[in-house]
This record gives sequence, structure tokens and C-alpha cells, in this order.
Amino acid sequence: MKRVMLDYFRRWWWVLALVGVFEFRFGRFIADRPEDNFEFWGMMLAMWPGAILLSYDLRRGVVRAIAPLPLTARQIGRGWWIATVPFPAIALAVLLFAGAGTFSYVHPTKVFPAGRLAWASIYNLMWLGTGFIAIFGAMRRSPGTRGIPRPPLSLACCRPSCSSLA
Repeated sequence: MKRVMLDYFRRWWWVLALVGVFEFRFGRFIADRPEDNFEFWGMMLAMWPGAILLSYDLRRGVVRAIAPLPLTARQIGRGWWIATVPFPAIALAVLLFAGAGTFSYVHPTKVFPAGRLAWASIYNLMWLGTGFIAIFGAMRRSPGTRGIPRPPLSLACCRPSCSSLA
């Protein structure tokens, strides 16, 4: 499971770094203009480190490469879930608060919007989780997969009932 997550981070480090830079700047934006709506841009940034990159992996056949490994489907699903939901949610929350903190440090007269940042962090977590379940549910027999079945939705929820990827 650890190798699945490390492989995911190794392949997509540059996208994750770019999202991190944008999330840091997004925290500065929320601190600068707390009255503006942030939900749309928060969703766009939250979908990239989670659902979109996982979708790219699944579309390019990573399931066929991982299926022969001595891991159960539950372990593989849990590894992908950890790599695409809680890790990015924690990193995005830290970057949001760090960006707003640097803005508040440079502009001490502005109020630190802790409530807005906490809501943005919860919003990111909700989008990461929703995107993960949507991607795993959509990958069941997608066009162009040459008849290879995709993981069922129960794998995305990490239920013990799923026994294999095929």
C-alpha cells in the first residue's frame, strides 16, 4: 500500500507542487478579500490533486499494472484513497493557512480570516472525497478499456466485501 502511494506521488509530484503554489496564493487571496466567494476556485484546486490525477492513472491502465501485486483490492483502494483524499486535504489546509498567515504578517492591519480558511479546508475535503467516489464509480467499464473491468464502487468505499480488482 505504501508503494502504491509513493508511486502516485512520484509520478505526479509536479502537478501536486503546482497545485500547492496555487493553494498558497489562494490562501493569500482569501486573507486579502474575505468577502469574495471562493467556492468555485476552491473546487477547481481540490479536484486536481485527487480525482483528476487518479482518473488519469486509471484511464492509462494502472489497474492492470497493480492487479498482479500481492495486495488485496481493499489495500489498493485504501492506498489510493489515502493518497488522494486525506493527504491532499491536510496539505491544502496547511497551505491555505500559510498563505493567509504570510499575507496577515505583511499586512498587520488586516484581520486573519480563520473562519473562512477553516470553511475552505472543509470544502476541499468534501470535494476530494466526492471526487474520489465519483471517479471510482465511473471507472466500472469505461470505453476503451478492452473489456477489463474496473474496480467496483465498493472498492472506493474500502468495504471488506470486495475481493479482487477483476
